[in-house]
Amino acid sequence: MNDLPTFELLPDEIFLEIYRYLLCSDILYSFMNLNQRFTRTLAHYRYHLTFHKTSIDKFHSICTTIIPQIGFQIRSLVLDCCYSVIQHPLFIRYFGDKMSLIFPNLERISLVSYQSEQLQAFLQTLNNLQSLVEIQLYSLFPIEESQQLSLSRVLFQANNHRLTTIIIDDHSSCLTFDTADRYLNIIRLQVKITSLTDLPNLFSAFPNVQSLHLTIKESETVPSEFIRSTLTPLVYLKDFEFHSFGRNWDFNELAHLLIALPNIEIFSLFLFGDDEPLIYGTLISSLFPSTLRQFHYAIHYTSYRSPEIDDEAIISSWSSYRIAYAQDDKDRFLHTIPWRFTQVHCLPLTNQIIGDEKHSMNGYDRSVEQVDLRLEKNATCGKSLAILSQCRRVRELIIGLQDKSEEKQTTISSLPRLSRLIQIWLYGLIPSDLSFFTMILKSAPNLFRLDLSYEHLSRVLENEQICQILSQRITSLAIFENDPNSSTITLKEEHLPRIASFFPKVQDIYVNLAHLIGKNSSDSVLICLLKSFEHHRMIGLCVDAEFCEQMTKDTERWLREKTVLSQRSFYAEYCNKLNRLLVWL
Repeated sequence: MNDLPTFELLPDEIFLEIYRYLLCSDILYSFMNLNQRFTRTLAHYRYHLTFHKTSIDKFHSICTTIIPQIGFQIRSLVLDCCYSVIQHPLFIRYFGDKMSLIFPNLERISLVSYQSEQLQAFLQTLNNLQSLVEIQLYSLFPIEESQQLSLSRVLFQANNHRLTTIIIDDHSSCLTFDTADRYLNIIRLQVKITSLTDLPNLFSAFPNVQSLHLTIKESETVPSEFIRSTLTPLVYLKDFEFHSFGRNWDFNELAHLLIALPNIEIFSLFLFGDDEPLIYGTLISSLFPSTLRQFHYAIHYTSYRSPEIDDEAIISSWSSYRIAYAQDDKDRFLHTIPWRFTQVHCLPLTNQIIGDEKHSMNGYDRSVEQVDLRLEKNATCGKSLAILSQCRRVRELIIGLQDKSEEKQTTISSLPRLSRLIQIWLYGLIPSDLSFFTMILKSAPNLFRLDLSYEHLSRVLENEQICQILSQRITSLAIFENDPNSSTITLKEEHLPRIASFFPKVQDIYVNLAHLIGKNSSDSVLICLLKSFEHHRMIGLCVDAEFCEQMTKDTERWLREKTVLSQRSFYAEYCNKLNRLLVWL
């Protein structure tokens, strides 16, 4: 026993705790096959394999030496083209023609940041996997409207019609369906469609669905034909969640929808509307079938059609439900308690409710994963931070300053620990006071991704305290193009070494260079970018720009000859359609 290395004297429980702080690929790469004991502790990571933030060398090693050993054990698989930007083609190269042989017991696949061509190619490899029943898609790239139908058919018929669950998150592209489509195998579905007029085809395509979470993307300025459409009753549907933020709903449209849900048990609805009956609980509940057990409702109501509103009558109409309610001269915001939706759009009336301490136990701390803080006229930093303090499980924070003149000092002294917050996106005007941003950063120990324009970045880097925090946490940096209407500062070659010095832990970076004039300028900035981040542990690089012809036609060769990548292992490609360079290191 005394001959064992000190590390191996630790109990298994300590190793399991250590693994929690490591990536799955790092764990398998470092501990697999060391000895029987270590291999035994890796059971979870053998069952659930994720290539999130995996370097190209580790990817090759795992695919060639580890997966052949554990492929039959793997139950779920995650392929991530967000950070490991070209993971898809290499995975297909290794396993595309033998998926069912290598992964015979695979049950679930999750794909991140796939383009439509990549997704279609991957789906075509899924044949005769006897246990594969679920596919999850996250941040699916926009799909051209002309291609949505064909991709939908490939997706829902994949794996010889064995799939029963398809989950597509709200950050993904919309899909569409045809009147002739029938996917009898699908019983659980989450999807986004373009407009309400797409709903009849969706209902007819999935007659056996039992759980349906649906988002409608686009706003509609013309009267909808939905009320005159024929909806196929979903007789097996028990759980229905529906988000529609871009159009004003009518009460009769809601009544028409509910006729097609005869056996619904859980009904969750988040919408905008300007039809007065939509804000009265007694009228809405009169539409419910007897099977309903849970009802969750949120509505932003605009009273242009009915300027005289009796707020007391509205509140009393919800006597059967606990509600939160806010109003001003023209608008109302109401939701049932507890809050059961993953998103919060912080419009002025939302601020009144969620930022009020008396509503602290209304479910925001349990459900909300994405918060959009729009600091407009009446949305001060203090109110916004109060909202954030209620949403303790937030994962993604969007901060937009729309009106600098209304900016005020924060009134909240601290925030709770936001341990799940991993991404912040800044947009809009540049704030003169960054104290609110500093407070958020201090409360987010696990933050690793920052998305912003270079104009915002240059302002943020002037604050020493913020720089110190970001330098220790940010591993993923996205620098977008500035707002052309307000921009005064643009990203140039000479700025890159400074950025690299402020973000020593960055492993992947996105940069938009569309503002540069001339392909030679883009070439030189790219060369400088790679030089500036030469000593970082870079995994992924994405650059949107037009480059010289030699670079676009023979990308890897050009990078080896012109940049510091001459001695590095990497895989690169240039997409002419998107003017996008991808490098996986």
